[in-house]
Amino acid sequence: MTKSLQTLKLSGCSKLERFPDILGKMEHPEKLDLERTAIKEFPASIENLVSVKVIGLQYCGNLAGLPSSIYKLHNLESLNLHGCLNFVLFPKNLADSTDPDDHLGFSNLYWLELNGCNLSEVDFLESSSSFPKLEILCLSDNKFTYLPTCIDKYDYLSWLEVTRCRQLQEIPQLPSIMRTLRANGCESLQKLPDLSSLSSYQLEVDLPSCCELSRKGVKVADVSLLEGLPKMGSVEILLIGGEMPEWFLPCENGFLYFVVPQDLSDKFRGLVLCVVLGVEKGKVANDSCEIQISVNGQSVIWQRKHFYSSESDHLRLLYFPRSMLNVTSKCRNQFEICLSTSEGTFKKCGFRPICEQQEDDLRVVL
Repeated sequence: MTKSLQTLKLSGCSKLERFPDILGKMEHPEKLDLERTAIKEFPASIENLVSVKVIGLQYCGNLAGLPSSIYKLHNLESLNLHGCLNFVLFPKNLADSTDPDDHLGFSNLYWLELNGCNLSEVDFLESSSSFPKLEILCLSDNKFTYLPTCIDKYDYLSWLEVTRCRQLQEIPQLPSIMRTLRANGCESLQKLPDLSSLSSYQLEVDLPSCCELSRKGVKVADVSLLEGLPKMGSVEILLIGGEMPEWFLPCENGFLYFVVPQDLSDKFRGLVLCVVLGVEKGKVANDSCEIQISVNGQSVIWQRKHFYSSESDHLRLLYFPRSMLNVTSKCRNQFEICLSTSEGTFKKCGFRPICEQQEDDLRVVL
C-alpha cells in the first residue's frame, strides 16, 4: 500500500475478504471506506494507519470483530459498522494504563455506530477513558441486556440510540448533557434514568413500544420531571400509554387561553404540553399533531409532530422554555394554544405553565 495514499475507497468490492498487512506507519491516509465488502478481519497492523480519521465498514456481513490495536488510532473521529450482522464482539482496550507513554483509547473519536450488529454485550464501554470525546453512540438492533453504569461518565455523550434492543432491561443514569435518547422498541426495558437530572438545552426521548415499562407502571413524566423542568431547555418525550400525568391541567377540544399575570412574568420559565393519541382497538394509528402557540397576539411556535405507527395509545410531552416563547418582562402575557391532529384522534390533552416555584404554576388566569 503506497504511503502517500490519502483515501482508500473499496466499497462494493464483494470479493475482498482480506485487508493487507501494513508494514510501516502511514502518515497520509485519512479515510478508509470498505462498505459492503466481504472483509473478514483486520490485521493488528491497522494501528499503523496513524492519521486515519474516518473508517466506514457498513454492511460488511462477514466481519466478526476488530483487533484491539485499533484503539491506537488516536486520530480516528468516526467509526461506522452499521449492519455488520456477524459482528459479535467489539474489542476491549488492552493498553497499559501504567505506561505514561501509552495513550489510552480513541483520543478523538466522537461518533461510534454499531447499529444492526450482533452484540450480546457492550463491556468495552466500561472504560470511559477509552472514549474521552465520544458524542454520538448508536447501538440499535443489538442483543445486549444492559449498558454499563459508568455511561454517565462519558462527559461529551449527547446522543444515545438503543432502538429495538429487545433484550435491554435497563438504561442507567446518563450524562447531564444528553440531548437525544432513542429507545423505541425496547420491549424488555424495565428501568429508566432520572430525566429530571439532565440539564441539556434540548432533550428528545423516544420510548414508544416499550411495553414492559407500561406493564410495570414506570412513570417517566412524574413529579420529579416537573421539578426538573425549570432548569432544562426544550424537552420532547414520546411514551406508550394513554394516561395523562395528574399534574397537567386539562385542555378541552385542543384549544386554550390563559394569562400569566404581571407579577409572575419574570418568574415564568416555560410551558409544557401533553397530548395523548387514542387508538381504536384493532386499528393502527399513524397520526401527527400540529401545535400552534401565540403570545400577546404574536405566533411564536408552529410545529408538526409525528407519532409512530402504533396499535396502542401514545403520549407526547413537549416543554417550551421561556426563550422560545417571547414573553415580555414586567407585563401581563396572554397565551393562545391550538392543538390539532390530522385524523382527529386526540384522547386527552393538557398544559401547565412552569414557574421558578411550583406553587406559582397554577396562578395563571384561565
